[in-house]
Amino acid sequence: MTGGPLEETRDSAAVDRPDALGSDVAPRELRRISRRRHRRVGTAQFVIALIVILVVGYESDVAKNRLAQANASVSVAVQEAADHPEYADDDRSAAVFFDGFGTYNSDHLARTLGPGVQSLYGGETWSVSYGNAPLASDTIAERVLDLAEQRDKRELDLVGYSMGGIINLEVAAILSASPEVTVRSITLISSPDGIEGLRPLQRQEMDAAELVSQIPGAQYSTALRFVGEMYFMRDRYTTGGPLQRIDRFFGALTQARVNLSGPTFPGTWLLVDQAFAIGSADLAGELRTISENTTPKGPRPSVLYLGTGAPGRDYMVDDAVSSANICSYAAQNAMQCTIRNVPGAVHTAPERTRDAYDQTLADVRERVRGSIEQAAALFLLRSPATPDDDFRLLTDPDGAWRQSDSD
Repeated sequence: MTGGPLEETRDSAAVDRPDALGSDVAPRELRRISRRRHRRVGTAQFVIALIVILVVGYESDVAKNRLAQANASVSVAVQEAADHPEYADDDRSAAVFFDGFGTYNSDHLARTLGPGVQSLYGGETWSVSYGNAPLASDTIAERVLDLAEQRDKRELDLVGYSMGGIINLEVAAILSASPEVTVRSITLISSPDGIEGLRPLQRQEMDAAELVSQIPGAQYSTALRFVGEMYFMRDRYTTGGPLQRIDRFFGALTQARVNLSGPTFPGTWLLVDQAFAIGSADLAGELRTISENTTPKGPRPSVLYLGTGAPGRDYMVDDAVSSANICSYAAQNAMQCTIRNVPGAVHTAPERTRDAYDQTLADVRERVRGSIEQAAALFLLRSPATPDDDFRLLTDPDGAWRQSDSD
């Protein structure tokens, strides 16, 4: 009789204890167990070594990028001289360009929209470079003032694109307190009124940027920046047939590697700073500060908002909400504000509709130039200089209130 419980128990014990096996079987079992143990130890050692390599590589990459940020600096450069034929006598003004989220500098924006802006305001065109340095509006304002002194410019027209409009207003608030320059106009192009001015998906992206900033060193990670660049280019490989998507995906991978190796590619830390600028924006407060600083010394700036018109649609910024809010803030501080939409504008590629931008700027020229001239006239008339007086001057310039105030 075989196969009973007792025999099965003895067989199991023999497997568990190789020394209980016969002399021919025991060595083979011992070698098998030894090999199994070696494989387990080898796998564990490999995993540990891989983790160490990844951690050391991550820390090295973070340290390298921290050093890059520490050595970076903000700068402002002249893009085009004041050579517009209609403003031949204007040698005291400059238009300063601030580009938006995901940009290293404003050179491309200034070259693209500079001619149209010069036809509206005249003067030189200047480009602000964030330079992968910490995004600090006071530092940018200092660089603008330095260049204004070097170039002998006294009137500034600030032009901000998307997130750059937020930095534009922050810098304008600082410059408005300077006795050296006058902020003559503020142009905002598809600029959000903070988080509320973004589309829902972009709000989620801002939340993701905040989450990334909480991971130690993550904002200085090249690998994370690579992932972000692939995400920003997702439109290139998420449409078309399966084979097209695969081909476009590998094309995007190649382009992302090229982008990351470029000398003017914005680091993750700059993107996080730019996202925080949107999240912490207080455009109403900035316009109030500009009004308060400007009132005693000169005309308040004119505000122009350019949004996106049909057949285009801004999928990043809700420019209908943002433009209405910003012009409301301006009106509360006695600044004239003009809203116009650029037909077919593409948020991420203003160069595609450069002609439309030029035409829109030409169309608003009479109104904007008129508001600048009116602001100058109001400054000469008002006494005492308060926003309430500007409201009264606009509605009743020769009213009896002037006599009572002067008495």
